[in-house]
Amino acid sequence: MNPPPAPPLPTISYDPAKALPTARLRSLQNYAQSLMVGIHELQANVHGYGLQTGPSWPDILSSYNKILQQTALVSQQLTGTDTVAGSSYTANLLASQAQTNEWPRPPMNKLPHVLMHPTLPIPDHHMAETLTTWLATARPEPIVKSDIALVDKFEKTRAAAGRENASPEEIIKEMRDLREEHDGRADRALRAVQMLRDRYHWKTRPDFAREAELEQEERAKQAAKELGHDADAASTDEAEENETEGQLIVENDELNAPAESAINDAETHQETAMDEDDDKPLDSDDDLFEEVA
Repeated sequence: MNPPPAPPLPTISYDPAKALPTARLRSLQNYAQSLMVGIHELQANVHGYGLQTGPSWPDILSSYNKILQQTALVSQQLTGTDTVAGSSYTANLLASQAQTNEWPRPPMNKLPHVLMHPTLPIPDHHMAETLTTWLATARPEPIVKSDIALVDKFEKTRAAAGRENASPEEIIKEMRDLREEHDGRADRALRAVQMLRDRYHWKTRPDFAREAELEQEERAKQAAKELGHDADAASTDEAEENETEGQLIVENDELNAPAESAINDAETHQETAMDEDDDKPLDSDDDLFEEVA
């Protein structure tokens, strides 16, 4: 199967005699930086950075829409009529640079044809600061590490399959197949997302993490209510037991009251008799002698 023909190269007219559109370049720099920030934000939402719950669909869609918006703005700036993208000679030069001995097929990537290049020679000692001022194209460290990890994984996979001594054409064909498989999966995923968007309302999609939190809170409240009900029942039983014990004590007091009253009356009568004997006057000695006689 032959590869599809390469798209025609864009022809952008630019007059070097005119002044450089500094304002457009600065806006393009801001758009590029915003695009990089949006990519990092989407990466943070997808990976979660150690969070237990997964990202929510509204957050992912918001980050994705920001990236699309910034990409559209960058594309508009690059394809403008007064953009410093070079002449047809620059486009042909980029195309020839993309075709080397190890890259026999026509360039399929459109990005090399829309890159910004200076139309006038720039001294070497001003090259770095000039390019940095125009575009912030420095590759972030996480992206560099990710690329290195992907290359290492690709080499290990080829070594495990016994394809270490493959020719450059075979490697290019294998990478092209991987790209086509990835693009196919991406297209199917995009179609699935579009079908879901047409069928469901994304803004009213429930947040499963929030639902789990609400369910956990409801369970905690229910457990607290059950504990409170058990405590109230225990306190009610204890009050009933105390009341029963109080009634038993009162009944015992009522039963013991007559016996205690009789005992108290007997003791009082005995004490009174003893007091009367003590108060009675003693007989004289003459009376005693008379009784004896």
